[in-house]
Amino acid sequence: DKSDKSLLLVVGQAGQGKSTLVAKVVEVIDYPTVWVNVDPFDNDPPSFLIGLMAAFTNKWDRLDFAPLLNNLGTRVSAENAQAVYVLWARNFWQVAPDTVRIVLDALEQVPEKSQTYLLIEALIQYAPSSARFVLVSRSRPPLKVERLIIDGKAFVIENAAMAFSSDEIALFLEHYPLFSLDDELVSLISTYTEGWLVGIIIIVQWLSRDKSYSRIAQLQERLKNGAPREIITYFAEEVFNSLDSEERHFLIKTAFLETLE
Repeated sequence: DKSDKSLLLVVGQAGQGKSTLVAKVVEVIDYPTVWVNVDPFDNDPPSFLIGLMAAFTNKWDRLDFAPLLNNLGTRVSAENAQAVYVLWARNFWQVAPDTVRIVLDALEQVPEKSQTYLLIEALIQYAPSSARFVLVSRSRPPLKVERLIIDGKAFVIENAAMAFSSDEIALFLEHYPLFSLDDELVSLISTYTEGWLVGIIIIVQWLSRDKSYSRIAQLQERLKNGAPREIITYFAEEVFNSLDSEERHFLIKTAFLETLE
């Protein structure tokens, strides 16, 4: 139970189930939550803070961030950035509820050198003791969280912790009773997907196209003789090419969207 931590940092590759994991945490641990889907415009600290305030007012419509909004026009330079962001953070917490969990999803959208991270650090540093932050990213964000970790106030979940083990893959495959995969094949799937959920799903979808024994034998042969990335690419292409033209067209059109609602 990590619900007492001020900061939960979830870092993992695309398709590893980061957002799903956090959504489950939000569901299980009852706490007022504001969820922000970060986008490239959040590279600009004022834009990020405006988006955060909008998320708060969507949940609590009586909040009045007008005084802070009026201060966002302050000229920020390298010399005064830290002081300005501390002021913004303090003013933010004068309005925002003390008891809240802030989820920042897809934080990798903000470049590493962005000053937005200085603002996030200030928001964390000056947050009330009952505030919680959950940061979700494909890469470790450049935040100074070591002190929080040492003090036991932060918890980090990284890619390896979210990867499926062989036993978990076997349990997942039990949902597909038409497949009869022995322990050796499950172990190969685990090795070559490295427990990556999307990779496992791609292989399952590939198997679903033809449930014959020869298909399983072909899978085993591919896994034994190919490199991990080449294998997943091969199966993904096979699945894609088996779709009808409308499904392929939809995937191509939506593949490059930042968000799909």
